Amino acid sequence: MVFSLLLNFILILLSLYAGSIDDYAPHHSGVAYNLISGDIDEKSAHDIMRAECFYYLLAIVILLTNINVNLITSYPFAVFPYLMIFFALIYRLSNKNMLLSLLLSMITISSATMGSHQIYIWMHGIGDILLYTFFLLIAILWTDINTNNTKIYILTIILVNICILFMSYNTSYKLFLFLLFFTLINSIISVLKGGRLRHKIFLFNNIVLVLIIRLGLSDFFFEVFCQIMFWILV
Repeated sequence: MVFSLLLNFILILLSLYAGSIDDYAPHHSGVAYNLISGDIDEKSAHDIMRAECFYYLLAIVILLTNINVNLITSYPFAVFPYLMIFFALIYRLSNKNMLLSLLLSMITISSATMGSHQIYIWMHGIGDILLYTFFLLIAILWTDINTNNTKIYILTIILVNICILFMSYNTSYKLFLFLLFFTLINSIISVLKGGRLRHKIFLFNNIVLVLIIRLGLSDFFFEVFCQIMFWILV
């Protein structure tokens, strides 16, 4: 019943969002095409450096499906994984409240003015799918105290963390803020309870990983973000 409702909702959503892609979408297709053909100019190289995983993912999808490069960003590849992982996250956090999970998922997936972010292939949309996966894994790791798969969860979380950093610069900063506040809040709670912070090294290593990759290996922070902040401040 629930999945039937979701499926009908998605079909209605796809008809409403049909063709409503971001103006920048064709540019992403062009960069992916240049990546496939090996004809990478300076502008394409700069874009790829900002979101390596996204452009390689786009190129792989084009090669595997043989879809027209000009149309790749108008196919609803992201809608099902976006909806499913968000539903699973809310379902977990709400103590398996099916109705709340369903309503919040439907509101979230239909909240954008254009479909690029949640419906079609888009760096920040895919980044959010990975971020919700990160949240879900963290929730499982923190609530299932007696789990025997702690090491597997930790390794998976680190891999998802790295994928986010190379997929979307926007989502990278969301991830960093979450890790910062999550670690801070859990540290305060641990001190007040007289205990010690769970997975302390793991949390701090994730924060360091974000800082090293996002600020050290990515030119976007220095060449774009810092310059924008400089012009705003002066």
